[in-house]
Amino acid sequence: MRFLQFGDTGLHFELRLWSTSLVHRKGTLISAVNFGIFDKFKENGIELNTPELDLHVSEGSLEVTIRKSDMNSLSEESAGGKDEVALEPSSKQE
Repeated sequence: MRFLQFGDTGLHFELRLWSTSLVHRKGTLISAVNFGIFDKFKENGIELNTPELDLHVSEGSLEVTIRKSDMNSLSEESAGGKDEVALEPSSKQE
């Protein structure tokens, strides 16, 4: 394993490995290794951060539906206890 660099949202490593049984099935090997790493992270309570992105709507409106199952990270106050939220575009800032 090599430590490549510091990233915006994490550390970048490169894992090098070989297999005598999956030589011609590179995709299957990579998938199996990634799932194995993910499972170990879960077992040890390690969560991966996902970057937050801003969405700017310049015209019209955007309807967003939030499923109850997605509400785990939102409080009832911030979601207003609603299943659907309609967002109106804000005025363009320069």
